[in-house]
Amino acid sequence: PRGIVPIVSEEWDEENYLDQCTGQEARILHTLPSREENERIIQGLQRDQIVAATDGSFDPHRRCAACSWVLFSRQDQTMVSGGCPVDGDYETLDSYRAELEGIRSLSYYLRFLRRTNKTFDQAIRLTVWVDNEQALRYGTTGPPNDPSPDGLLNESDIVADIQDVSKDSMIEWNGQHVKSHQEG
Repeated sequence: PRGIVPIVSEEWDEENYLDQCTGQEARILHTLPSREENERIIQGLQRDQIVAATDGSFDPHRRCAACSWVLFSRQDQTMVSGGCPVDGDYETLDSYRAELEGIRSLSYYLRFLRRTNKTFDQAIRLTVWVDNEQALRYGTTGPPNDPSPDGLLNESDIVADIQDVSKDSMIEWNGQHVKSHQEG
């Protein structure tokens, strides 16, 4: 969005960022690339030369889930990736939540770049490939007017967080669907 200045605070320090953010965000990010790698990624984002993919996985027998994301150049060179376990209610944990957590994890990394680089002030317009159409719809465009459509109620915490981070950090998602292995 034009005219919105991202929230950048003098107190955010790249070296100690994980110590400064919430426990959940620190756990999701857990390791960060070097300053040089982050600078390359920022330059690529500013030039619209980077795309992203996210994924989530759920094991119904163990009732556990994990997610991942990757930023890569338009020449298919991996720039940086991340992943983490997915928190959730034991009864409702599923692959949809894992897919959304991949998008949220990526949004946290983009917010880290924004918070720790004072000159990175233009909107981030990022194409992200997601294989779950519902996660793609709610994770990259926001919730619909109906506050509780099927499947959104249990994941509204993640959707709301993605939207808050995206707004505050000027992230504009260009969500694209990619067929999953289940779709053949």
